[in-house]
Amino acid sequence: MRTILCAAVMMAAAPALDAQLGAQQPGCPADPVRGYPLSVLALDSGTLDTLFLRDLARTAAFRWQTPSPGRRRHTGWRQVRHRTLPPEPRWADDWTPDSTHRAVLAVTLHREGREPAVAARGESGDRLFYRSLQSVFDDPMPGAPPLPAFPSGTTGDSVRLELHFGAIPPSGEYRTVRFAAQQRPVRLLPGTLRVTQPPGAGGRRPPSAIVKYDVGTDGRMVAGSFQVLEASDRAFGRSVGDALAQARFTPAESNCRPIAHTVLQAFGS
Repeated sequence: MRTILCAAVMMAAAPALDAQLGAQQPGCPADPVRGYPLSVLALDSGTLDTLFLRDLARTAAFRWQTPSPGRRRHTGWRQVRHRTLPPEPRWADDWTPDSTHRAVLAVTLHREGREPAVAARGESGDRLFYRSLQSVFDDPMPGAPPLPAFPSGTTGDSVRLELHFGAIPPSGEYRTVRFAAQQRPVRLLPGTLRVTQPPGAGGRRPPSAIVKYDVGTDGRMVAGSFQVLEASDRAFGRSVGDALAQARFTPAESNCRPIAHTVLQAFGS
């Protein structure tokens, strides 16, 4: 079996449930202020409710397809219907931001539901990072929250904003959300996962499946969270679900506390 992971629903092969490491700081206690910041700045001074800025910052962080070199090798992750959102956004394990990953998205939101106007600028030499930014508005992660409604207290037909990635605006009205400063993955307890191959499953080739499930803070799969994203054999997909329901895990950790978290995993060939 291979972990495909879900931190930001990212995918990477691993021998166990080595999921979402991302921008982690070793040890505890973690200082949340060290987490990578995403800020929303109001350009039209005095026209936006700060609650709207806060909600947009948090929503944008969970909608952003954070860079992942391995994600392009898989397709099943786009079929995720629901994922558990952690208290703080988290990073996938095959890309980690550093001090060079800074950029700004200039955004105009329209009252009548028209598509937002979005333009990116930045100095980072990481092309994957730079190309990922507009996904907040045009290709969000599956299971991400919708953008907040157009602010009701605004008198105009549009509002102008800036989303600052990796930096805090030097001035103005803004709100910031930070990615987890410390995170550890969900881990399978050895010997607790036993998948039985149904008779005749897979034909000439070993059966395979890509599945999604949530692991709660009690170290068990959350009831109702299992979803088969791709499978060579339906019976094998059901067998994987039955095995995961009996398996035991060490729950994921974020900022030094256990959390419920979503995992994508590949079984078979």
